[in-house]
Amino acid sequence: IGGCSRVEEAKLPPAPPSPDRPPTAEAAEPAAEPEVAAPNVASYMPPYPQRTDLFTPPKRVKQAARHTSGDSDDAVELMGFVTVDEPRAVLSIDGVIAALPAGGQKYGIEVISVEPPRVILQRGRNRWTASLQ
Repeated sequence: IGGCSRVEEAKLPPAPPSPDRPPTAEAAEPAAEPEVAAPNVASYMPPYPQRTDLFTPPKRVKQAARHTSGDSDDAVELMGFVTVDEPRAVLSIDGVIAALPAGGQKYGIEVISVEPPRVILQRGRNRWTASLQ
């Protein structure tokens, strides 16, 4: 019973044992399930067994075209092609990646034409064709 200043808990007398009450059931052990033989499954072979770190892309064999000018160490490598509004050649110029459209120029390399899988490049008066094939 509660009042303004303090709360008193009502104490109920314990329930007398009832003869009408059925006995409580005890948990029985579950019946043992018969053993089922595992089906013969072919062993799993990962797609890249030589890779130890699954989150590192595999090393690719360099199939890209490479041109090195005779007077400098700047290397130009055709990495691939992308189409963003127009076809672009993805080049690695001295380790820097650049996507250039036909007529585009970066680091002294000019893209003359982009016709996948080939691209015509020019540096100064030197012109060459790079291809992914």
